[in-house]
Amino acid sequence: MKCVRLGMVGGGEGAFIGAVHRIAARLDDRYELVTGALSSDARRAASSAAAIGLARGYGNYREMARIEAARPDGIEAVAIVTPNHLHAPIATAFLEAGIHVICDKPLAVSLDEGEALAKLAREKDRVFAVTYTYTDTYTGIRSCGMRVAWCGAACSAIFASCRSSMRRTGGFRCRSRRRRTGRRHGAPTLLLRDRRAVSAISACMRISSPSM
Repeated sequence: MKCVRLGMVGGGEGAFIGAVHRIAARLDDRYELVTGALSSDARRAASSAAAIGLARGYGNYREMARIEAARPDGIEAVAIVTPNHLHAPIATAFLEAGIHVICDKPLAVSLDEGEALAKLAREKDRVFAVTYTYTDTYTGIRSCGMRVAWCGAACSAIFASCRSSMRRTGGFRCRSRRRRTGRRHGAPTLLLRDRRAVSAISACMRISSPSM
């Protein structure tokens, strides 16, 4: 099976989560990491790319999106593993370049940003996936339900809309497997197929909750 040519933004030297995503992509055996803009510092980005054996690297994500979109062998998807406030602008740049996006959670830092990304993904007809790693299938929905319970009955309409939309669109997909501990581990991915689902999820996730 042909592997998806993958790029990465963020996750360079000194970053923890980038290595986690690279390992996961390798274990999945469906992706080939070919390039990245691994740091906002050009020198660190270059050294980070060399350290993990990338054939080419970039000093910033805008340059990466522009050049990769124009290459015949350019990336087909990008993984975004930067600090949260950068998710939306980076995702926007790659969607506008016609490149599929895999974004680490959270989707964005505001509902407006999330809805704008959903709209752009639909307009460009690109896949936009947000990675979640919780236990068991559809746990994102259950997490929303718990948060609604904590914030009171006034929020119940949000959860109802969220649950209904996600059931209708099939927005969460998950493969789970048991490890030796017996605990189930999965990685549901939220696909931005439905505006109401995105709005409901985002609203629920903004509700403060006790630490778990």
